[in-house]
Amino acid sequence: MTFLHPSIFLAGLVCIAIPIVIHLLMRRRRRPVPWAAMKFLLEAYRKQKRRLTLEQLLLLALRCLLIGLVGIGLARPMIGAAAGLTGPGPRTVYLVIDNSLVSGVRDAAGTTALERQQARAERVLEQLDSARGDRAGLIVLGGPAEAIVAPPAVDLAGVKSAVRAIEGTDGPADWMGASAVLRSTAAARRGDEPAASVIVLSELRAGSVDLRRPAPKLGLEGGGAVLVSRPAGEAVDNVSVLDVEPLRGVLLKGAEGSGGAGEPARVTVRRSGPGVSKAGVSEVRVSVEGAGGEGGKAGTGLVRWASGQEEANVSVAVPADAGAFAGSGGGSSGRVLAARIDNDALAGDNIWRRPVRLGEAVEVALISPPVGIAGTIEQFTPTDWYRLALSPDGDGSRSGGEVRVTVIESSQAGVRSLAGFDAVIVPYPETLDDGAWRAIGQFARSGGAVILNPTPGESVNVWTDAMGRALGLGWELARESRELAEPATIQPGREGAEAGAGGLLGLLGGELEELLKPVRVRRLLDVDLKDVSARVELRTGDGKPLLVVGEPAGGRGVVAMLLAAPDLAWTDLPVRPLMVPLVQELVRQGAGRAGGAWHGPAGSKAPVPAGAIELRGGSGGSGGSLVMAAAGGESAEAIRRAGVWRALDSTGAEVGLIAVNADPEAAHVEVQTESELAPWLTALAGDSGWGWLDDDSLEVKPGMAAAAGGPGLGAGRAENGMPLSLPVLLGAVVVALAELAVARWSSHARGMRQEGPA
Repeated sequence: MTFLHPSIFLAGLVCIAIPIVIHLLMRRRRRPVPWAAMKFLLEAYRKQKRRLTLEQLLLLALRCLLIGLVGIGLARPMIGAAAGLTGPGPRTVYLVIDNSLVSGVRDAAGTTALERQQARAERVLEQLDSARGDRAGLIVLGGPAEAIVAPPAVDLAGVKSAVRAIEGTDGPADWMGASAVLRSTAAARRGDEPAASVIVLSELRAGSVDLRRPAPKLGLEGGGAVLVSRPAGEAVDNVSVLDVEPLRGVLLKGAEGSGGAGEPARVTVRRSGPGVSKAGVSEVRVSVEGAGGEGGKAGTGLVRWASGQEEANVSVAVPADAGAFAGSGGGSSGRVLAARIDNDALAGDNIWRRPVRLGEAVEVALISPPVGIAGTIEQFTPTDWYRLALSPDGDGSRSGGEVRVTVIESSQAGVRSLAGFDAVIVPYPETLDDGAWRAIGQFARSGGAVILNPTPGESVNVWTDAMGRALGLGWELARESRELAEPATIQPGREGAEAGAGGLLGLLGGELEELLKPVRVRRLLDVDLKDVSARVELRTGDGKPLLVVGEPAGGRGVVAMLLAAPDLAWTDLPVRPLMVPLVQELVRQGAGRAGGAWHGPAGSKAPVPAGAIELRGGSGGSGGSLVMAAAGGESAEAIRRAGVWRALDSTGAEVGLIAVNADPEAAHVEVQTESELAPWLTALAGDSGWGWLDDDSLEVKPGMAAAAGGPGLGAGRAENGMPLSLPVLLGAVVVALAELAVARWSSHARGMRQEGPA
């Protein structure tokens, strides 16, 4: 038996002593005063003594039982429930507080959901008594779930301080992780310790509880119980930034035109809440920032929402602001592209960052043997065609333009000579020795783009072995090129809407097919793409790969190989309109993608560049914190908050920027009803039973099981318990009537009625 009000039960036990004390006081001896008739009275008393003693003891027992039954009835006894939250002994309570992304939702007074739950947690802790041995543990749900106080501690003041120190995260609620923590502590519990019960404090919005996913079972043992705060009832409007993507991989200062407009970026936004049913307007601002959050001007765009529209894209021109380029140096420098909206009910999802490469021009090294001056177009070499495609209005020198070309002789190609370049073009691969290939491989793995083609005029390609060792692509190139029986047409590597989508030629869009129509290929080098991750950007009419893109083994970088040399004996591509945009996109998009854009959602391990051993916090709330990088291209631990991190190598040099953003799936602020949540919470509590937490009280109220729509919650496993208050109080009434009857039967009034005159 367990009492829901043990203090009343204890008071009832004390009150039982009242009739006993009165009885003892009435038996106190007094000084005898003899008188004449005493002799006859003493003789009568001796004859009735045994009967009077029995009557007094019976009355005393009935009066003690009456007070005891009243005390027990008011204490509300339960049968079949183990000691739990409201048991008379020491209590163990785990507070599970939701500090995931949606805990940042603010009400009309400006208070966040997390702040409200922290206040509730403190009120719950005030009901525990460390002197009695009550203990409390603390778990936060922001992914990955973290045990702040575990195992439970008797120092309730310390637990309260830990509650006040909880900060919000930008990831989802990790119910699975919280369940694992509770199971581990339950397994470590000694047999004489009370079962731990759980109090879940959350608004249970859609971003915290995804009803589409099964609930993990908390796995409490020994009769622990679960109390859950009621879900939020206030719906709010919220707009989230889901993504920002520059249309080019490298943002160039030289792209600035009249009005300060620069490269375009596409921003994806989503809205939720009651306002979805109405038309509206949202302003989006995009700017370039450094690792510390410093940035220049912001470009703006307007999203014009139609009634019922939940997701939209908007193109925003990123201003080519000189301030954002300060300190960028000779080559492209790491920055982040940040898209923002005005703060609304949930501020954590109002910014999205993506690392980009920034520079005044794309620096290209053209590795070639010395070539003479071409007299006619038929005498142009691949080196000439590349220079013209990269600088169609100039001489291709390093002095100016959005793409600056530097010619390096094949014999001079090395690690030092390639430093500071964004892309390398190799039109004559057979002229490179093993040392040059190793330098190109190191350049690619460090984040460079490599573009190459077969050597025109060569009958046997012996350079493919050295290239394979240096780049580790896994491609098997034919030793000899082959002449096609009929000139072949060219088509995109993919068909339909996927043509060029997501590839280096994506910006050419619908123009690509028109540009490909006049191009013909006469000679081709066959390749067997054993590397399944390689992408075929262009292919011949009969399906043979013509332009293949892949990544070098053991690093980042991009390798693009044109399997027909830009030579008129191989193809008429150099004199077709496709040549200039093709080479420009290979260089600019290749350089941008080769550097990598490391970004990931909060609450998980972040992707990191090769060679990084630690991450240093920069902006966005990450401060100066340190996270170690692990092998396998990710951080050693999950990052809970959004921000920008600098990836450093063993020498302390920066090898890239990493952006951690709010998890879009955790940003759903839609409210969920009690009836919708009940089945999920029933599965969460399992055999322990659960109920709603009302008035921040550990006391279980009648009818809670029906309100919850699931198993009831008593003091522990109350679903098997039976309340006994009413039967006990009815018993007290019966005892009171019996006491009245016995008292009247044994009183002098009865004797007077029987012995009085007729």
